Amino acid sequence: MTEITFGRTLDANFSSLHIPAAIRRIDLTNTMYSVFAASVIVDENNPYFRSDGKALYSKDGKILYRLFPRYIEEYTVKNGTEILDENAFAEHENLKRIVLPDGLREIGNLCFDKCGSIEELSIPDSVAVIGKNSFMHMKSLQTLRLPENLKELGEMMLNMLTLTELYIPASIEHISDRIITANGTFIGKYTVSPENRFFRSENGVIYSKDMTALIKAPNSVPSDFEVPESVVRIAGRAFLNCNELTEVVLPEGLKHIEVWAFFGCPLSDVTVPNSVIDIGESAFDPLHSITVCDTLKADPAFLFPSFTGSPLKKELIVKSSETGEIKGRIWSYIDMTDMHSLLNIYRGCFDINWNFDYDCFDRAFDKIGFEFTKACYAVYRLKNPPKPTPRAKAVFTDFLRVNGADILTERIDRGDFERFIELADYMLTKDNIIEVADYSAQHNAVEFTAFLLDFRNKHFGSVLDNLNLD
Repeated sequence: MTEITFGRTLDANFSSLHIPAAIRRIDLTNTMYSVFAASVIVDENNPYFRSDGKALYSKDGKILYRLFPRYIEEYTVKNGTEILDENAFAEHENLKRIVLPDGLREIGNLCFDKCGSIEELSIPDSVAVIGKNSFMHMKSLQTLRLPENLKELGEMMLNMLTLTELYIPASIEHISDRIITANGTFIGKYTVSPENRFFRSENGVIYSKDMTALIKAPNSVPSDFEVPESVVRIAGRAFLNCNELTEVVLPEGLKHIEVWAFFGCPLSDVTVPNSVIDIGESAFDPLHSITVCDTLKADPAFLFPSFTGSPLKKELIVKSSETGEIKGRIWSYIDMTDMHSLLNIYRGCFDINWNFDYDCFDRAFDKIGFEFTKACYAVYRLKNPPKPTPRAKAVFTDFLRVNGADILTERIDRGDFERFIELADYMLTKDNIIEVADYSAQHNAVEFTAFLLDFRNKHFGSVLDNLNLD
């Protein structure tokens, strides 16, 4: 035997693992979970591997492949080690302290994954490379000291962990917009070394050195945040999953809002300054209302994929760059089940200057597959300027008249009183009001029934005199 391959083994435990002299290769990369052993013993005549009884090293001691004892609480990596291999300490949930030697150069992917008892970790300044998800699922980690020679914070380096503070050393030259991608990651604040030539921090937020780019905001950013006037670019994923951010003020002079910039932020209404020339895909998600300028260079399909919810009122307002007047307004209730239809409708309804062609959209009315969405759009078009053509008005009116009872009783089932009263004026008729009111009374929907009785008195006199309210 010259090779040992561990397959996708769940919690494999050995009293000891013996590596004979003939073994040249050990493959641990396919394991779903770590392989554990109380001790690992390597034949002294093996020309490729060595061991201190707890961890497997390369013969020259420069690579630590894997720590094996499952219940170990503390481990000191041997002097002379330069590389920690992929998954080197993964799944060691009882490990509370790791001492890393000076001279260490590289930390592999998922190296400390699920080391859930470590509260503090100091990376030697000699480390220049840190792999993907190296600190993933370190649920107890509060303090992480990054090395002073590290040049890049790479893709998904910080994943599924909680830190009160992350210190950015002077050596960092690049910060990936995907340094954090998971919803489970929390950073209290960022602090950048004053000696860093590329970045700075203000109130826990990372900016470019000249304050023209906002790079990364911590999850603890206040609920109302004002972007500094000097900022012209908001980097991708800058405010990713800032769960308390409900209001943001964007400065005049801002030009670029990159992909996923405010993804996961519970923003309600956003006004985009006239100076913005492009918005990346899903930059705002979720969002109720967004006001943009007609000079914006963006496909509406990039904005509306982020208009998700089930169902929520969505509004795109387009204003003139010259006068500030509203040039067009798109409104609808969008349901996730009908997003495909809506996106197909919105495409092609804008000219190059973001002028919205309502007639074009009205002609595509029948393509909306979800009846409640159609009803909300029809009511909005009948209530608000610009008024639809006579033909479109007839289409909307006929749809509301025919489908009124079914849609309104569905709102009763959902307890959606707000939407019910918005639709009532256009959907309640002499022919269906008794049916709807009787349905409401039978289902003990008191608020709806009271509204219907009042609606009767105002619009239809005594047509509900025979309503059974028992």
